[in-house]
Amino acid sequence: MIYISGYSGMIGKHIISDLAKQNLSYKTIGKSIGYDIYLDLNDPNKFNFDELKSNDTVIFLASISSPDECIKNPKFTYKVNVQNTILAIRKIISKKAYVLFASSDMVYSGNKGIVDEDTQPNPLSGYGKMKLEVENYFKDELYFKSMRLSLVCGVDDNFTSFLHNASMNKNLIKIFHPIIRSMV
Repeated sequence: MIYISGYSGMIGKHIISDLAKQNLSYKTIGKSIGYDIYLDLNDPNKFNFDELKSNDTVIFLASISSPDECIKNPKFTYKVNVQNTILAIRKIISKKAYVLFASSDMVYSGNKGIVDEDTQPNPLSGYGKMKLEVENYFKDELYFKSMRLSLVCGVDDNFTSFLHNASMNKNLIKIFHPIIRSMV
């Protein structure tokens, strides 16, 4: 079985759409309306880990990804994005279920120029540091794989809407230099 945590976000919605088109079975994990299995990263102990079986796959998209939120509430976002995420992933792996973890290219934010998979991580931001901490915790774990997503854009995402609205209103946009990101 394929499970998707963070299914209500843009990436999760697209994954579910693709799985449905391919007639693949899946279940959603989350606290939003319509989930199949409840998981709130504020309290991952309420998640029913017994539902998971050996060789299941959990696509772990859930996190607090807003840079503003990470700056405003560092203790809370650390608890959710690191401590409780590690707790949840450890319990998933204990069931011998695979985890595909959505990390971020922000683990490279302190590097200059173009980076690739062979570049040593050097995060500047709290969010990048949190993602790297989770990656490092599970780096030798057979059941854990990390994908470092860049700026994922779509017609329905916040960033594209922000750019569209700014251009329509002829607003100036602050550019965060020198971070170089690839939009996908």
